[in-house]
Amino acid sequence: NLRMPTALDDGSQHCDGVTSASPPGSFAGQGPRAENEFSATPCHPTDLKAIRSLVLDGLASPNSRRAYANGIDAFFTWWAEVGAPALNKSTVQAFQAALQGRCLSSSTIGVYLASVRRLAASATENGLLMPEIADSISRVPGVRSQSVRPGDWLTADEIGILLQLPDCSTLKGCRDRAVL
Repeated sequence: NLRMPTALDDGSQHCDGVTSASPPGSFAGQGPRAENEFSATPCHPTDLKAIRSLVLDGLASPNSRRAYANGIDAFFTWWAEVGAPALNKSTVQAFQAALQGRCLSSSTIGVYLASVRRLAASATENGLLMPEIADSISRVPGVRSQSVRPGDWLTADEIGILLQLPDCSTLKGCRDRAVL
């Protein structure tokens, strides 16, 4: 579970029972680790940027990098606003609900969720998040598009009438019929 760090009196960082004096820019808990043992969090805000950088550096397209950066930044902003809860499926679902509350399009929400999924996968690859949690985050479904195209659309009868209007005995009429 990822959580924001809190500073201790001795200058080290404390995150959910894990104390680390790791220098800025390094991942908390680096070094020998028992099997199935994961640190609870990157224990320095620089580490969050490092994970963000790992995700973005793995993308080839500049447009994908920009979109994922927006998604990760939106998640980190929301995450800090709600008190930095543990990163798990319910947290990502709450983020999704917050995005829907902002009336964002389903495709925007989908990109933001994809960036969070990739963030979780990258955190797992670096030993910062348990694989089971990342797996559950990867199964958070996207938002279905429920958009309706605006405008006045023709009925089937009106389409039939419209197709009969061009005079096919003239060259222009044949062209107009073909266009329709």
